[in-house]
Amino acid sequence: MAEIHISPLDDPGPVVIELTGSLAAANAALLDDLLTLLPERGHHEAVIDLSGARFIDSAIVATLAQAINRGTTLTIRDASGTVRRTLDASGLSRLVSIDAGPP
Repeated sequence: MAEIHISPLDDPGPVVIELTGSLAAANAALLDDLLTLLPERGHHEAVIDLSGARFIDSAIVATLAQAINRGTTLTIRDASGTVRRTLDASGLSRLVSIDAGPP
């Protein structure tokens, strides 16, 4: 099962979007809606926390790339294993900041 959690939009600093489980095309529309909403609410930076993600497919990668193309600065947090390999193979890891996770 996949889940998407978002930090409160009134918190200062970048919004944190936490993706958990196996994320695929079925989750891309919701993620896109969230990422589209951010600039409308004055947020131009987001942290995508992938510490709980086991898998992401090309639809999720494309959704993240579209957010970048719309001007949102993304930081990918704690991507490992298959998820990190997907980001690297797609080239997305060259377009975002990669963070190992909270200290």
